[in-house]
Amino acid sequence: METFKLTIAEDNKIPFEGQARYCRITTPGGVLGFEPRHEGFAGILMPGSEVEYTDGRGAEHTLSVSWGTFLFEDNVCSIVVATEGK
Repeated sequence: METFKLTIAEDNKIPFEGQARYCRITTPGGVLGFEPRHEGFAGILMPGSEVEYTDGRGAEHTLSVSWGTFLFEDNVCSIVVATEGK
């Protein structure tokens, strides 16, 4: 199955870095789902939302976030988050 590189960074730790099959985020404009080879996209996460992703092995994960930003470019998704109070 095709994958893309996903990195989720928080302060001075990396909750996830590796291959992913899917990633779902919520922005102020609505819900976005990223699959391999998605077109380039950048923006902010909806405060108090969740990042849901399926890793390269097919396991599903959810991370609650206070706020964050994201960039999907060249089959790489980078998400920077804060989870204060979560």
